[in-house]
Amino acid sequence: MGISKNKNRNLSLDLVKVIAMIGVVALHCQLYIPREYSSTFYLSTLASGFPIPLFFMVSGYLMFSREPNVGYAVKKILKILRFLIEFVGIFWLLTCMPKGSSIINWPKFVALSMLQEGPLPVFWYFGAMCILYALLPLLLYLDRRFPKFLIIFVASLFVIENLVFVLNCMVGLDQKIHQSLRVWNWLFYFSLGGLLLKYKSSLSIVKVRFWYILILAMCYTIFYGVVKCHFPIMKNTDLCYGNVICTLYALSIFLWCMQHPIKQSNIISQLSPLFLPVYSLHLFVYEYYFDYVNLGILGEASPVIDFIFVALATICISWCIMKTPILNRIFRI
Repeated sequence: MGISKNKNRNLSLDLVKVIAMIGVVALHCQLYIPREYSSTFYLSTLASGFPIPLFFMVSGYLMFSREPNVGYAVKKILKILRFLIEFVGIFWLLTCMPKGSSIINWPKFVALSMLQEGPLPVFWYFGAMCILYALLPLLLYLDRRFPKFLIIFVASLFVIENLVFVLNCMVGLDQKIHQSLRVWNWLFYFSLGGLLLKYKSSLSIVKVRFWYILILAMCYTIFYGVVKCHFPIMKNTDLCYGNVICTLYALSIFLWCMQHPIKQSNIISQLSPLFLPVYSLHLFVYEYYFDYVNLGILGEASPVIDFIFVALATICISWCIMKTPILNRIFRI
């Protein structure tokens, strides 16, 4: 996953990755910026409805172009595990070992991180991707064997995840399940990406205007605000991935990007391969940033400025990492 020089890359798909990459940094601002600012709510809520769904949709769009191959799936899982072992190992050496932490905690942290536990909770995403890669050969086989399978499968998952969303509002079902194990959500968006690939020639008749995205962003923000007000158990936005407005919000961004072909863009070409280091490092940057910077005097503007500074700093650090051969190798999955 290094800086690619492949001229045949789909830059529109890369743009989706870049938007999702920046979005996830904005999403996690709520973990560090005081929530008494209304701008913290609006920034984190606006960003909560699309980054994670887009990550899985992009992966599905890419993976469903392949033929069923168990060996490839195993190879991808092993690469993820190799990355986790190396990254968590470096984290343990730099932060835990000096405090007397046992080496046994190294593999323990790897396993816990994949379940959104331990010191690296955002790594639940890699646990979810391992599950999806394990299912990929079967999904590809069924898709090739039964032409309508993917439509029925995605429609069924859509119904299931919306039912789960209702249960979340009532009893907080997802709160009892590790995020990486909420397979109905991730499998839906992953398979939706595959469905968009399969019928991409037919999607040209569905023109998505940019103002559609703005309207859906506003609707999603209002919707989550109402849900949070009436159902206090829905205090986290990660419980809302299964509702129809969230799906339309993420889908509109994906389709808008894909309907605007990009022939050449050095900025997108340089930013797209930074997804993995940005995703892995942005929480560390937030922590160090707030150890030394306090823009509270700016009031409501501070959360937005903090996010911009952290996003730019994380991107710059990630770019330097990907330019360093030994570090670049760690982030190749």
